[in-house]
Amino acid sequence: MISLLFQLPRELRDQIYTYALYDGDGLQYRTCTNEFGRLHKISRTSSITGLVTRWLRQCSFRQSVRARASCASENNQLKYVCKRLYAETRGLDLHYNCIVFEDNTDKDAIKQCTHVLRRCPRLREVAIKCSLNSFSSSCINQGFSTIMNECNARDDLLARIYVPYWCQASPNFVLLGLFFLATLRADTVDVAQLAHNTSASQRLISDFALLMVPTKLPSNMRIFPKEERFSQHTFERSCRKNPHITLPNEETALAAVTNLVKGWFEYGL
Repeated sequence: MISLLFQLPRELRDQIYTYALYDGDGLQYRTCTNEFGRLHKISRTSSITGLVTRWLRQCSFRQSVRARASCASENNQLKYVCKRLYAETRGLDLHYNCIVFEDNTDKDAIKQCTHVLRRCPRLREVAIKCSLNSFSSSCINQGFSTIMNECNARDDLLARIYVPYWCQASPNFVLLGLFFLATLRADTVDVAQLAHNTSASQRLISDFALLMVPTKLPSNMRIFPKEERFSQHTFERSCRKNPHITLPNEETALAAVTNLVKGWFEYGL
C-alpha cells in the first residue's frame, strides 16, 4: 500500500518538507567523529513544524527505535523514516536554513564552514560565530579567503560573520563599526553622517578616511556585531562612556544614529 504522502504531487511534498525542515533561528552544525556533521535545532520546534513532522511520520513507515536513539536531536528526522523520504529530503535543511558554525575542540567555526561549503553546493546561508581566541587567526588564514571566494562565485550564497569583540556594550562600539565600514567596504558615507549628527572629533573622522582600502568584501559577505539583537539601553549607555562621541539632546539626531546602528544588527555591514 502506497503512503498517503507519496500520493501527493512532488511539488506539494516539497512544500511540506519546507514546513517540516525550516527553522527561523537557523540550525547549528556539529562535527561528528567521522568528519561528517549533523544539523541540530537551536530553539524548540514550533507547534506547526511539530504537527507537520508527526503527520509525515504517520503517513509513512514507522521509524526504527535504533535510528531514533542515535539521531534524536538531529533536525531532519524524515530521512530515517524510509528510503524514499531519505532520497527526497536528504540535504534539504541545508538549502532551506541558515547554518550556524561555532568553534569546537577539533575545528574552529571557519574551518568547519569551508569544509561544508566545498561539499554542499546547495548551502545558501551560513553564520560563523568564532570565539575571541580563534577569530584573529582565522580571519587571515586560507579558510577566510575561501569563504570570500565562494561568495564572489555564488550570488545565491550569504555569509554572516559575527565579530566576537564588536560588542554593543563596549564604549567603542560605534567607532569600531565605522572602522569596519571604512576598511572592509571602502565606505565613509556613514562616517560623515555620524559627524553631522553628533559631536565627534574631526581628527577621528579624518583618520577613518586614511584607512580606506581599494579591495572590498563581496556584498553577500556581511559583518555583524557579536550580539544578534539590538538593545537601546545598552547602546545609549555605551555611547555615554565614549569620550569621542556624545549624542545630542535633539530627538532627530539621536534617532539618526540609532537607526544606523539598528541597521548593523539587521543587515550587517
